[in-house]
Amino acid sequence: RGTSYMNWTDIAQTIAAIGTLALALIGFPLIIYQIRQLERAVQGDTQEKMFSRCHDISQLMLQYPEVRPYILDGAQVPQDDQIKAKVIAFVEILGDFLELLYFQRQNMTDEVWQSWDSYIHDVYKRCPELAAYYGKNAAWYYAPFLEYLRTT
Repeated sequence: RGTSYMNWTDIAQTIAAIGTLALALIGFPLIIYQIRQLERAVQGDTQEKMFSRCHDISQLMLQYPEVRPYILDGAQVPQDDQIKAKVIAFVEILGDFLELLYFQRQNMTDEVWQSWDSYIHDVYKRCPELAAYYGKNAAWYYAPFLEYLRTT
């Protein structure tokens, strides 16, 4: 018989295909939105944690102001064992923090990373003890990070 007609199975399959297409059209933008929201949350969390660690280092500077000239002002560290021990401890803490910042750069916006990048290089240039510490303990640090310090 030359007449073609759709049976219920054909109708159900057509409705399912249209429904699937509609869900995809609605679902994909929703997934993209959720991924962007997650990315913003990670960036915000990273920034908060980096500021918190920086604040902790600042608190230590306030607690031990006698080390500041040797950390941020480039002064020559005296041979006084107490001062030298404190400076070395600060340099270790600061060195680890700068490497952590480097590792977290991919979790930051470009604008935020540029600020931290400036901070890292400024501290590195102002603290000869830090450069000496990284040189002495290079095996403890990520080689691309040490190269980044030297080349930029």
